[in-house]
Amino acid sequence: MISRWSPRLLAALAAGLAVALPGCSSDKDEPVRPGAVPPATADADTPVFSLAWSEYPSWSAFGVAEGEGLIDGAQGSMGEMEQKWDVDVVLKQADYDPCLGLYADGQVDAVCITNIDILPLAGGRPAVVAFPTSTSVGGDAVLAVGVDDVAGLKAVDTRGLEATVSQYVFRRCLEERGENPMDYPYKSMDPAEAARALQDGQIKSCCVWNPFLLSAEKNTPNAQRLMDSSEIPEEVIDLVAIGKDSLAKEGGDRFAACLAETFHAFNTKLNADDDLKVALGERVGMKLSLEEMNTVMEQSRFYATAEEAKALMTKAEFAEQTMPKVAEFTANHTGADAPSYGFEDDAAALNFTTQYLDLETAGPAE
Repeated sequence: MISRWSPRLLAALAAGLAVALPGCSSDKDEPVRPGAVPPATADADTPVFSLAWSEYPSWSAFGVAEGEGLIDGAQGSMGEMEQKWDVDVVLKQADYDPCLGLYADGQVDAVCITNIDILPLAGGRPAVVAFPTSTSVGGDAVLAVGVDDVAGLKAVDTRGLEATVSQYVFRRCLEERGENPMDYPYKSMDPAEAARALQDGQIKSCCVWNPFLLSAEKNTPNAQRLMDSSEIPEEVIDLVAIGKDSLAKEGGDRFAACLAETFHAFNTKLNADDDLKVALGERVGMKLSLEEMNTVMEQSRFYATAEEAKALMTKAEFAEQTMPKVAEFTANHTGADAPSYGFEDDAAALNFTTQYLDLETAGPAE
């Protein structure tokens, strides 16, 4: 069994930070809006593929996209993009860690995951990064109460999930400030518990992500944001990864292109429709106002087009500086060398490639 990292678990929150944990499901939650392309019945020979996703701003797009008729998450029924690419996509919604488990165990073809978490999993099941969905630009942050500056964190325990995005952000922000992370104590705690503990005065510092971050900032008097992911631009990347074994199946390339075009077509609608932003905010767990959802989207910037996605995937800094830092973090926190990764390198256990974005742009073969 592959050893999985601690989850970047995103659960639905009520105003008081009560957590509701959704189970794994492929049932549609969004009613199809008037004017959406009606679903079609898949033929018996239509290839079937699956995507595991959890609630997070850019990943919840797949759930809300059902209401737009872009995709139909139930097997045997096809939305607009599935019809275009002649693939039947099954959406499996679960908490983040179970999603990783479904992918690692080969029970789904693709997963919504971060660049920090897919790397160790690729050692057990080689994967391709088909496209990024968003990057954290202040959506992960260190909040503190009664601590005046970063140096003051040496004297307190910062709480957050270990060996995952939160600790990565904590360590990298310290390094960017010329500090030694070993001088700063960090202890594991579930993000919802950490945000609540900060609010209740039980701890003095935590590192959490949205929507826990937004809620903690709103509800914790005198909370200060001491560091955040905007200090390490385009290092925390949310993305869709697909198993190489799944891509090798008939229609695997069309599946990847279908997911990419679904995401980008949804973004086109999202940017023109404030109601969709509010619907997305409801999916990520809080009754967010439009203003609050705009803040969340500023802090989790979407790669809204294929061109924006390709710009990241071909950026020298991402390949030559960011991913080596991620590999080092993986080795330090798993006790083993990180699996091989590469860019346009089919031999690498984790391959970042733009070929499916190119296919999306070109369209399906006639």
